[in-house]
This record gives sequence, structure tokens and C-alpha cells, in this order.
Amino acid sequence: MKYLNFSKLHLILISCLLLSSFFSSCGDSELTNYKEKIIGEWELKNVGDLQASYKNKPFLLKNATMLFNKNGTLETRMLSSRDKKTWITNTGTWSVTQSKNINQLASETLTLKSDDGPFHDDVSIVFTDERTFYISLNELEYQFVKI
Repeated sequence: MKYLNFSKLHLILISCLLLSSFFSSCGDSELTNYKEKIIGEWELKNVGDLQASYKNKPFLLKNATMLFNKNGTLETRMLSSRDKKTWITNTGTWSVTQSKNINQLASETLTLKSDDGPFHDDVSIVFTDERTFYISLNELEYQFVKI
């Protein structure tokens, strides 16, 4: 009888250890793969929600894209509001910092620095799936979808 109780206790302890190691490794792998998720070309999707905030700007948000390269360089493209056939292109760099808060939740910050253009920002970035992310800047939320 004592042997049976010892086996049950042993099984319960092993199960608890396996579960705790599984859950702790899930969060770490998400952080490890984060930088790889953003590499590629992304198109701004919620243009209708944002365009009113950009009325007097020299560019249109329709078909705006961001290209994140593996080497940390970035290219943005937007149509000119004067000539709707001309693309305005900016280049820069990007980086990601990741941290865990008190509750052990992952937090990601995307840093964008323009070589010669208007952006030098640290923004919060949230992926909803492999093909969609949101960034918040100046009280506006931007949705990007991978092309």
C-alpha cells in the first residue's frame, strides 16, 4: 500500500514539474522568435480610420507599406497627395526590445529611426497572429498586414 501511495505522489510531482517547464518555455520561445516575425513587407490596413487625422499631410495612407529587412534597415512607402502616382520613400533602421513585466507578460517595443525623414519613435507593438500587428502612436492605432 505504501508503495502505491509513493508511486502516485511521484507521478503527481513529475506531472507538476513537466507542466511548469512547459509553460515557462512557451513564453521564452515567443520572445525568441519575435524579431523573425516582423521581417518582410507590411501594408497599412485601417486607412479609413486614420486618414482623417492626416488631412493636411503631403502623403496618402492608402497603400502605405513598411519593409523590415533582416539587417535592421527599414523602408516606408506612401503615395504623394499631390500626384497620386508618385511614391514618397523614407529609409531608416528598426530594432526590437523585449521585456517581461511584474506579471511575467511579454512586452515588445519597436524602435523606428529615419535616416532623413519624419520618424524617430519608440512604439508598442502587438502581434495578433503571424500576419497582423498593431502599433500605437499619438493616440492612434495602426494595423499592418503582411503582404
